[in-house]
Amino acid sequence: MIHAYDHCVSRKDLTKCEELACSEVRAAREGECRDNFNNGFGELCSLFGVNPLNNSFNDGSLGEVCEWFKKRCIKEHAVRSTSIVFPIDGPNCVKSVFERCYRDFEPIKGVTSFSRKSKKGSDSDLQQK
Repeated sequence: MIHAYDHCVSRKDLTKCEELACSEVRAAREGECRDNFNNGFGELCSLFGVNPLNNSFNDGSLGEVCEWFKKRCIKEHAVRSTSIVFPIDGPNCVKSVFERCYRDFEPIKGVTSFSRKSKKGSDSDLQQK
C-alpha cells in the first residue's frame, strides 16, 4: 500500500535510490516492523503500553529502548529491500532519508497504532488507539 501511494499519489520516482529508500522505510514501519519487531520485543513494548512512534510512555528509558529496537528493525528491512535494486548505494540512501521518512505518515496521518480488541477477534475488531 505504501509503495502504491508513494508512486501513484505522491508521484515519487521509485527508480531513484533515495525515493525508493524512503518508501521502503515507511513500508517497513507499517509492515514487517509494525508491532512484532525484533523477535517479539515489540509485543513486550505493547504490553507496557509503549508506542515508539508517538512517544506514548511515561518512563523515557523504556520508550527509548523500544524506539531503538523498532528503528533497528525498520533500517534492516529498508536496507535489505533498497539494496535489491541499488546494491551499492542502498544502505547510504536509507541512512540519508531515514529520520524524515520514519516520521512521514502519509496517507495515514494521525494514525500511529492499531491494536486488536482480543486475540480471537477478526480484522474488523481493529480499533485506533
